[in-house]
Amino acid sequence: MRRILKKFRRDTRGTVALLAGLSAIPLLLAAGVAVDMARASHENMAFQAAVDAAALALAASDLSDLDGVTQAQMPSRMAQLTDMAKKYISTNYTPHFHDDTQIQVNVEVSTDGTVAVQGFHDFPTAIMRIVGINELDLGADAQVKKSAGLTENIEVILVMDTTGSMSLNNKMVDAKAAAKLLLQEVLGAKTTDVHLKFALVPFSGSVNLGPSFPTAGVIDTTGVATVSKLNFTNTTTWHNAYAWTQLKQKNALNQTVALPWNGCVEARLGAYATDDTAPSTGTPNTLFTPYFAPDEPETSTNYTNRYITTSGTPNELTGLGSSPSDSQRQKNQAKYVNKLLTATAVSDPGPWKNCAASSIVPLTGSRATIEAGIDAMEPRGNTVLPEGLAWGWRVLSPTAPFTQGAAYNDKQWRKVVVFMTDGENDVSAGANTLNGSVYTSYGYVTTTLTKNRFGTTSTSAAEPALDTKLLSVCTGIKSKAEMRPNPKNKSEMIPSIELYSIAFQAPTAAANLLKSCATDVDHYYVNAANGEELKEAFRAIGERLKTMYLSD
Repeated sequence: MRRILKKFRRDTRGTVALLAGLSAIPLLLAAGVAVDMARASHENMAFQAAVDAAALALAASDLSDLDGVTQAQMPSRMAQLTDMAKKYISTNYTPHFHDDTQIQVNVEVSTDGTVAVQGFHDFPTAIMRIVGINELDLGADAQVKKSAGLTENIEVILVMDTTGSMSLNNKMVDAKAAAKLLLQEVLGAKTTDVHLKFALVPFSGSVNLGPSFPTAGVIDTTGVATVSKLNFTNTTTWHNAYAWTQLKQKNALNQTVALPWNGCVEARLGAYATDDTAPSTGTPNTLFTPYFAPDEPETSTNYTNRYITTSGTPNELTGLGSSPSDSQRQKNQAKYVNKLLTATAVSDPGPWKNCAASSIVPLTGSRATIEAGIDAMEPRGNTVLPEGLAWGWRVLSPTAPFTQGAAYNDKQWRKVVVFMTDGENDVSAGANTLNGSVYTSYGYVTTTLTKNRFGTTSTSAAEPALDTKLLSVCTGIKSKAEMRPNPKNKSEMIPSIELYSIAFQAPTAAANLLKSCATDVDHYYVNAANGEELKEAFRAIGERLKTMYLSD
């Protein structure tokens, strides 16, 4: 026996096989761990996606708005949110390797509006059970910034057509409802939000800044701008702002008092008409001239803005010699001195003819203020598209005359313009041979070219010239945008300023013009054939703005 045992100890045959067999055990275990971890990783990706979806859903829900929720009500509200999160996770997540998963969910809502969802569950192993590891802990968490449903802070400027044609077929009623629908889509039930500002620019042949708009450094009150003295024979003393000071009205006590400027302004000369250059007293033509539509002669019904007759004192002929020409009658400044007029919000004709009936509402966080501005809109006047959109740009701009807008390079704010019209540029309807057009913010077509804002003295060329100017405004707005990462998809670059255009029962040429104006084809909404389609366009834009993003 001793000899046999001694021989066995010295015998090395089969040793390698034995050692290899023993070493295969940890190798097989390592491979098993890799398999289990790969399965767990795949499972966790699906679980994370479900938790992300739950966080987005909670942030979009009014339940996660804790304003007004008392401490006593808080446990019940958090239980509702937790149940909601569990439902979203179970709907969007199906375990691949087991069917008895018990998922734990925690929900938190912080004071800055961040909604956090955490999920946990056990994952059964396969190979790792050999060494006593029967399950792994899987976890996923997501945080969503609840910013009034917005990707970032956003300024939204509504540039709304309020021309006379909007009175047809309840179009103004539909436009008001559509604008409010956009507010509803973005704000929900909220009345204000620090992450959102709105502005409103009603327009027709001109825009109205409001009678109380500050004039210092913005409005040409002394007649220094080139376009301020075009309507009078006496250009030494008379200019648009001065003409307003000469008119009178009766107050509630039947007393004769001054007729105040109503806040409407005219287009500036040259390139200043289509840009956001800040007004400066050092450069007179950057100032804005008070709008003053001249009284036109009584000699023919072809003159559509006749508000001073040939009778009474003063009258159209006051201070003129015998047989004055129509041009002399129209430019006769004497007829305005102490002339008594009746001024109302919709008075027409008058020095306000073809200007928007309601005024601009600058950027504000107050929903009530914007809705009051929408309610005040009334259809009146001809259409000058570039002037309406130019003022949309100036309201958006951080520079004067409106300074509520964030800087163009402010990374915290995005800017959105929504431009809606039912028609095309229109200054020739009602034109006469003396003036070549009706009076609008661009004055008369027949004005000498050095002082002409159309760039042409031809009636037939005036409206195409305005089309070109509109595209100039569109290009100018878009040129201020910079490309930034989409907060929800960092690999996608989107512009910091978006220009949406909406045609509403507009002629084909006008619709095509608006399509060229928009940021891109996706920002143009096809010609709405009726009020319901218009509302859907505004609602869809609101939906695009109302997005959430996962915080880093």
